[in-house]
Amino acid sequence: MESKDKRMKVTCEILRNMRILKLPGWEMKFLSKIMELRKTETGWLKKFLYTNAMSSFLFWGAPTFVSVVTFGACILMGIPLESAKILPALATFRILQEPIYNLPATISMMVQTKVFFDRIASLLRLHDLQSDVKRGF
Repeated sequence: MESKDKRMKVTCEILRNMRILKLPGWEMKFLSKIMELRKTETGWLKKFLYTNAMSSFLFWGAPTFVSVVTFGACILMGIPLESAKILPALATFRILQEPIYNLPATISMMVQTKVFFDRIASLLRLHDLQSDVKRGF
């Protein structure tokens, strides 16, 4: 988000001052700056998407992995696998499956909420700073 904010700020500034940029022919210089910022933003987006894909894979595969490991451990320890033990274990794994699936989305939503509140707080501080400057403090 920080990378995107930087790129958007530079793009808006360039668009506001387009006449000033066109007179001396600085378009290409500023275009290269925007392309560099886009490249940085793309790198962060790739990292985010790869991380998101890996976490989704892990969280969707976790219930199957847990049940395989649990029943494999039972077999290695010599615990007999009877329907009276297997069915409640599978039911418990099924109950735990939904919260495990929702965990990545919950974590992502918490991070987005923190970014949102940080932006609101900085906007409110900026407004207070400007009103203090106007009063002469």
